[in-house]
Amino acid sequence: MGENVDSESVWEKKIRTQPPERVIGCIITQREELVKEASETVEYIGSKMSLSKGMKVLDIGTGPLARNAIEFAKRGCDVEAVDVSRTTLKFAKENYERHKESCKGKITFSQSNANKLEFKDDSFDVVLFLGVLYHIPKNELGDCVSEISRVLKPKGRCVTDFACKHYPIHFQGMAYRKLHEVFKGRHPVEFVFYSYKEIMELFGKNQMSLFSSKSRSDPGCMLFGHPKTVRFKPIGDALTYPIALLFRKLPMLQNYQGNYFLIFDSTKAP
Repeated sequence: MGENVDSESVWEKKIRTQPPERVIGCIITQREELVKEASETVEYIGSKMSLSKGMKVLDIGTGPLARNAIEFAKRGCDVEAVDVSRTTLKFAKENYERHKESCKGKITFSQSNANKLEFKDDSFDVVLFLGVLYHIPKNELGDCVSEISRVLKPKGRCVTDFACKHYPIHFQGMAYRKLHEVFKGRHPVEFVFYSYKEIMELFGKNQMSLFSSKSRSDPGCMLFGHPKTVRFKPIGDALTYPIALLFRKLPMLQNYQGNYFLIFDSTKAP
């Protein structure tokens, strides 16, 4: 995402110029769906680890709803929610105020870039890196993961997700970005696909080992997302369904699923 100022300007422009239904996080049209998804995500995390009152959580790229941060706060955790966009943080704070009474823990908001976190070493029991990794260029991801490892306590856990570049359906998105680059220049918002091996190696180099992995291979046509062509999307989705089904069923394709939800353990010495 470049330097801090450049990263901020990219996301500021996106959230300020998009119509409401396409704003980051789909603030208006998909609010209930996104909140439900966040609740399910935190329930799943809670099934894998103990979430106790006073637990320190860092939510990187909290988004305009701060939805994951709020769900953790409802369970008594104290959350530091960071985002690179000032406008995103403004929305996030407003949404937190609406849910503050149901939160047993507190949320503190601050502006920060993932590759230079302004927190002390060994500060957090859990670091959330959800919906962020695929917006970070490969030449910067190493710094981000290194920072996560630094602020994570020994035996702490990092929760992240990524889109796999070897999943055939994702080639639509790759093709779209290449065409955008040819005809309109580089797309202002990064969307990077990684391999399962790349992610495992990167987190391993930064003193983290895989604790839990959940994969998902959904059908979905990305070529008809524009309002003028969205009526053709059901046809595209139908064509991609056999591919998704194949990848779900064959064990040999387990490292090539569409999307992964991962929990890593910190292996740092106390």
